[in-house]
Amino acid sequence: MDADLAALLASIDADDALQTLLYEVDAYAHETEKPKRKTSAKRQKEEITRLRAQVEDLERLYKRLESAQAHQPVGPAAQRELTSMWEAIAHRQCALRARTEAENAKLHKQIEEVLHRGHDVPSVLSNEVYPRTCQSLDTMSAMWTHSNVSDTRVRLERLYAQRHEAFVDSCFSDGSLEFCAQTIGKGEMGSAIDRRHGWTAPFPARKLDQALWEVMCRHTTSQGTDVTTKHEVEGDTISVMHQSVVVQNYDVFGKFRSELVIRRFQETPDDLSVYVSCFFAEPLQAHANHFTAYEIMWYRVREVPNSSLSPFSQLQTSRHVYLDCSGSPPSSRKETQEVLTEFTLREIKRDSEWIRELLEHELVRASALSRARQA
Repeated sequence: MDADLAALLASIDADDALQTLLYEVDAYAHETEKPKRKTSAKRQKEEITRLRAQVEDLERLYKRLESAQAHQPVGPAAQRELTSMWEAIAHRQCALRARTEAENAKLHKQIEEVLHRGHDVPSVLSNEVYPRTCQSLDTMSAMWTHSNVSDTRVRLERLYAQRHEAFVDSCFSDGSLEFCAQTIGKGEMGSAIDRRHGWTAPFPARKLDQALWEVMCRHTTSQGTDVTTKHEVEGDTISVMHQSVVVQNYDVFGKFRSELVIRRFQETPDDLSVYVSCFFAEPLQAHANHFTAYEIMWYRVREVPNSSLSPFSQLQTSRHVYLDCSGSPPSSRKETQEVLTEFTLREIKRDSEWIRELLEHELVRASALSRARQA
């Protein structure tokens, strides 16, 4: 009996050991079993779920951008595009200006060679001796306004009062975006030139107005063979004086003294400016073909109404020039008048192009600075 009980207990112990072994084998097999590979359908289903989540995110982003765009005017986008176009134009103009300056340098060298045959250019340009009597801007003011007012500021105020007559031509108010018209009158003693000019820029009128003032303050000095003897900016008035040698088609007219005075007028600080300039040139040395030049000019900036691209503004100028050839001998007066008229027309065209180029560069520069500050 004892032997049978012992055998039974041994058998039970063996079964427990076997069960334990089997359990451990099953656990090991489960741990070492490779994970089942996902089916193609399951992978596609997960990819679709992920893409749907991305679509929902993109739809929410699109709605936010659409809502933000609805609150922004179309103007800034067009403004940025136009500004980039102006920057490209400015770069091309820099290259063109470099070529033009090189050509001018060659022409100046040729002029100097001609002058050296009978004149010493350095001594002519450095000569500080002024004539005993000089015509002043009073003469020009009397010529145009029939006034003998001596004070420069009062004289310019009288010209400012005539601004409505200066811009009375239809081209200033008929909606033309670009225009250039001039008339030339010739008499026995001289020539008169009237020129009306306007061009537009894709910038607000106030920015164009301020750019014009900045350009006038920095760039009212002539280039080439001119020598600046005075350049002052006092408040709203700019005064510039030059000495220069006038040459046209190798005809040397001698050394001249010129003076330019510009004044900026504003009815109120919120109004756009009107600029009035007076210019005259007279000989510093005796010359057979004596002449004197007078010029008055009005500048103003206007918003372009009903523009498809807003903001848009226009610079308008009204220029009046008189060439007094009464000091030339009667035998050569007509020829002198023709040569001087041709020379003046060329200088007026060059001056207009120069001012426009400087203004375009100033507008682009100011716009770039504004964007940099906002960034």
